[in-house]
This record gives sequence, structure tokens and C-alpha cells, in this order.
Amino acid sequence: MDVEQSKGRIERQYSHREELMPRAVYNFTILQTFVNKDGEYEQRSSTQLSNRLEGLIADHSLMERYPSDEKKISDRPRWQVRFSTALLQLKKENYIEQYKEPGPIHQEGRISKRDVYSLTEEGKSLVNDYKLFIDSSNCYMARRVDDISPPIQLIQQDLPPVLRSVQGQKSNLSAYANSSGYVY
Repeated sequence: MDVEQSKGRIERQYSHREELMPRAVYNFTILQTFVNKDGEYEQRSSTQLSNRLEGLIADHSLMERYPSDEKKISDRPRWQVRFSTALLQLKKENYIEQYKEPGPIHQEGRISKRDVYSLTEEGKSLVNDYKLFIDSSNCYMARRVDDISPPIQLIQQDLPPVLRSVQGQKSNLSAYANSSGYVY
């Protein structure tokens, strides 16, 4: 469903599910971003996580395939709203942990805090067991041990709930709503 503001009132438009990027792209890209090039786990800021997702979207031209993720919701592209929702979901379901870390010192001596995230053991398990496959016409989850190309797509029931993209097979957070009651 799209929400567009027109002269102060909100209008809802229903989008087709196939025009939305699979939820697994958001969730798994966030999880995979915690692994550096040497295979070690590192903390990341929400900006680093968002930048990686944005880069993946651009590298694979995903907005061309999933145009609904580019539409504006509350003055932001839908992909940014979905990124924030994915981050919240992963935190609530214990795949990532959030910390406050000292940031820059302001002129008045106040130290700002910034959010940093790290993988939990559950998150590390997902990154070690699964992989995201994207080519010019497909975007799906596969087992990491599947070395054939292209890898075999896992059916939704074989995936952990957090990596499922089919409606009705959501994870423990059954819906996400903003302050106006709009459900994502």
C-alpha cells in the first residue's frame, strides 16, 4: 500500500506485492553488512547499514524491478522506511543488538551519542547458513553451502520467519504501524 499526501490529506493506494522488493533483501543485507572482507564481525552504524543497502540496490538496479520501493512515504523513499522497519525487526527478534557510542564533541562540550549495532549469535547463524542471490531477473534466498550457479531457491517455509517475504508468513512482529496507524 502506498501513502501519498495530497494537500494535507493522506491518500492510500494499494501496490502490488510483486512491485515491492522482497523483505529478505532488506533483512539479509543488513545482517551481511556486519561481516567484513576478512569474514570477521564488526559493529556498524545505521548510516553504514543504510549506505550498504542503498549501494546494493544501485549495483543491481533493483529500483527498476521494484518501482514501489522508490515511491515517497512521508517525504522519504519507501526503501528508507522499509530499511528502518527491518532494523527494528532484527533488533526486536534478537538478530542484532543496539548500543550507544560516544560521538563527536560539540562546541558547548556536550558529547553526542550515536547508535551502533552488532550481530548476536542468532544473527551470525543466519549469515553463516544463508545467502542472498540476485541476478538480472531473480532475487531470493539460498543455502550458503549451495555452490551451484545459480543456487537453488529455498521455498518460504524452509526459511526462518525473518527472511520470508510472502504475506501471511511474517516474523514475530506481525505488523508495523506508524503514528497514524498506517501498517507496513
